[in-house]
Amino acid sequence: MKKKYLILLALVLAFAMLLPACGGGAAEGEGEVTEPIIMKISHVGAPDTERDRGAQKIKEIVEEKSGGRIEAQIYPSSQLGGQRDQVEGVQFGNIEMSIVPTSYLGSSVPMITLLDTPYLLPTDPDQLTELYESDAIKRLMDQTLEKDMRVLGIWQTGYKVWTANKPLLYPEDAAGLKARVMNSPIMFKQDEVLGMS
Repeated sequence: MKKKYLILLALVLAFAMLLPACGGGAAEGEGEVTEPIIMKISHVGAPDTERDRGAQKIKEIVEEKSGGRIEAQIYPSSQLGGQRDQVEGVQFGNIEMSIVPTSYLGSSVPMITLLDTPYLLPTDPDQLTELYESDAIKRLMDQTLEKDMRVLGIWQTGYKVWTANKPLLYPEDAAGLKARVMNSPIMFKQDEVLGMS
């Protein structure tokens, strides 16, 4: 788990070092105080969740490595919009970074939704880390470059679970339930197979 965070943070640092070149503005004069570059980090999680702790660590490293030239501001709890809005915000340059499930990248890069396939990913943390660090996942995530985004890292933030107003002990117990799911063709099909609408 720690290794995944280190890789993500290394990628974030590489990104953060590029930001000063994009800052523009007048040259710094003698005695002139320059404003820090603001880096918005957005996610839908509540404070002190996995996503928020990841954002806090990114903030800490970016500010330290930039010598204070970059001020990372974290916007948890969907303050800058839902997950789809955040992805679009990154594409349009309104948000510098967003922590979202890969499902929300599927409308831009459909192949990414393969990661939503039930039982595809290993549950063993070491095997999952190995998969996330593989060349295959890197090539998959690099497809976002054509859509004005760059995936800096990927990590596990929990498993998909269902909640319902009745016990779901067997697959057939889901038949007839209405489901609200992320915009992922694989997830839609999964619920359809279970008889959900």
